[in-house]
Amino acid sequence: MVRRSDDRPHRSVQLGGRLQHSVAVVLFGLLAYVVLDAYGDDTLAEAPLTGANNEATVDIADRVLFQYLAPFFGMTFVLLAAAIGAIVLARKD
Repeated sequence: MVRRSDDRPHRSVQLGGRLQHSVAVVLFGLLAYVVLDAYGDDTLAEAPLTGANNEATVDIADRVLFQYLAPFFGMTFVLLAAAIGAIVLARKD
């Protein structure tokens, strides 16, 4: 492995890091300004959760969650056990 005589980075590397951070902060500020200027106080309209819209959503959720909830939880334990087993087998003692 090729190494310099000392472990300190050269001055050009230190200045480059400062320059990169400065440019990143300036670009982030510019991006934030452009986004806030473009959208300003716009807000998203919330859909009312009453009537048929809410009932359909609740019906779909009940059908999906009721039927597949127990197998989903069962598979999470099986996958967790498989992951722990793989970690134990991959360890070098």
